Amino acid sequence: MRGLWSVVSGQWRVVSGQWSVVSGKKLDMSVLPEQAERVRVLRDRIEDANYRYFALDDPDIPDAEYDRVLRELQELEAAYPELCSADSPTQRVGAAPLKAFAQVVHALPMLSLGNAFT
Repeated sequence: MRGLWSVVSGQWRVVSGQWSVVSGKKLDMSVLPEQAERVRVLRDRIEDANYRYFALDDPDIPDAEYDRVLRELQELEAAYPELCSADSPTQRVGAAPLKAFAQVVHALPMLSLGNAFT
């Protein structure tokens, strides 16, 4: 048995497991603990990569790998919307920049790339 779902303090929990999904949305019974755990792992990896890139100026993964991880998270959240939450890296862009960076005004707008594959 993979676990029983119950509502505890407004949160969904796997009764026989060690994790919970807190999204404020009704949990789809087809979501398995493995999918929720994978979402957690992907979010942690992206958060770490964002911090290293934006705050430390010391990226540790190539852009293509970052985009692959982000795309996998987006696909999981699309397949299981109850796993998507407002604090997901898919719901915001980047992180706070280093204080050492000065603000620059560009003569032409600097348009962002969607990802490393385009």
